Amino acid sequence: MADKRIKVRVWMGGLIFTGEVTIPPMRKRLSDVLNTDDQLFINLTNVIVNEGGERVAFLSINKHRIDAISEL
Repeated sequence: MADKRIKVRVWMGGLIFTGEVTIPPMRKRLSDVLNTDDQLFINLTNVIVNEGGERVAFLSINKHRIDAISEL
């Protein structure tokens, strides 16, 4: 089974990040990735900062610093 990629928007500390999260085969949903205790960070790829601002290829975000997150 292959990894699944989903597009998300993350609000954190006054910034908005839009990018893709990889869901591993043993997980099914974004909430499964967020609720796992063995990883403190989620990794975003193809990230747009503040809806049209800077673009970055990769960003690692501490899950405890996220104000809100939604699937797009």
